[in-house]
Amino acid sequence: GLSHLHAKGLAHGALHPRNVLFDATMTVKLTDYGRSEAMLARQLEDEKPALREPHPASAGPAAPEPRQHYLSPEQLQLKAFGAQCDVWSFGCLIARVGSLRPLYAPWAIGDDGIAVSSHAILMRVASGDLSPADQLGAMTGLKHKAALLTLVRECTRRNPAARLTSAQAAARLDAILNPQTPGGAPGSATSGSATPGAPGSATP
Repeated sequence: GLSHLHAKGLAHGALHPRNVLFDATMTVKLTDYGRSEAMLARQLEDEKPALREPHPASAGPAAPEPRQHYLSPEQLQLKAFGAQCDVWSFGCLIARVGSLRPLYAPWAIGDDGIAVSSHAILMRVASGDLSPADQLGAMTGLKHKAALLTLVRECTRRNPAARLTSAQAAARLDAILNPQTPGGAPGSATSGSATPGAPGSATP
């Protein structure tokens, strides 16, 4: 998982739903990592024009999501590609899975009824006007909502140095989904949605 990569001094760099897979035992497997920073930067530059298109959610929930929605502001500005960028992406994944909606889907249509571009949404994220945590904040009836909101906020702080580490984020998510009973045994804490991590574990 992420914490293993980070412990080896490596970063994934492009974490998003399409490269988080599950094997036959429902254990999470990360794919599509190992590219150089220069390659990632070149790909992001090449993909910039597509972000001027309307947010895919405006076309329906099944539309594929741009991976840029899951990248940190410093990645989108081509300033950094380290481990703390992965932590931002991990927070985005929690918001995505917890809400069961494409990331930033609630803001895909403007107040005027016109579709909003991914670029415009990401500019709001970069300025601090919009956060991945806002996606969970708009949910009702979400189990562990307050704790998950706090976790996503701490993973997606604008200052990379202020974010949790991947190991801290994993431990926090595991504690939320598998709280200890007074006797010390793990309680039943199914969240009602699939959250990144192995069965009974939240290791990213």
